[in-house]
Amino acid sequence: MMLGEVILTLLVCIAILVIAAAVFGAWIIMMLVKMALGLMGLKRKSTRKPSDGLRVCSRRGCGHANPPQARFCSRCGMALEATQPSKMKRVAMF
Repeated sequence: MMLGEVILTLLVCIAILVIAAAVFGAWIIMMLVKMALGLMGLKRKSTRKPSDGLRVCSRRGCGHANPPQARFCSRCGMALEATQPSKMKRVAMF
């Protein structure tokens, strides 16, 4: 009876290790594919439309639409181009 419990425990431990190795291997493969696509400039484009004052990243291969107040791209981290401040109309205050 004792030998059977030891064998069962070893099999369970081996099964857990095999599952963890498979998950880690899949994660490594996904990261390598993402890196390869990024180097080739084939990253998927943003699904957000650059309307409503959204700021589009100018980096080749990114093109992500960011919120108007963003200073850096939320996908790649590149600094976004500074927007020109809107011209203010000066009025005299008497």
